[in-house]
Amino acid sequence: VEARSTLTLEVLTTVNYSKPSTQGDYAKNKDIVEKNAIENMKKALLKVQTLKEDHIKIWQQLWSTGFTISYSKAVDAINGDKINATMFYVLSQVPSPYHDETTPYEKKMELANSLFYAEGCYSGYHTL
Repeated sequence: VEARSTLTLEVLTTVNYSKPSTQGDYAKNKDIVEKNAIENMKKALLKVQTLKEDHIKIWQQLWSTGFTISYSKAVDAINGDKINATMFYVLSQVPSPYHDETTPYEKKMELANSLFYAEGCYSGYHTL
């Protein structure tokens, strides 16, 4: 990269998991997981632009709940930046079956309906 210039690299990765296995089953499971990772990468490469757009759109949807937290100057108050950072760490480490292409429509509707369950008022930490 030349001085006073920038270079942007976009790196696609796939992550596939297996169930826990014995050392004896490792080689077989390793081959299966590698094959699945390669297949997923091939699918991703067929739609790189829409993959990126979908990724951005999904994260925007996750953040647009309509719920806001005002900043508090109270001692030891937990403000929105800490709550948002916590949400990001949690959400980025768990699967999202609602956004998974392989999730059946009926399951997506079940998940969507569960999101609209009203539990009542917030009763956690005070922010004021």
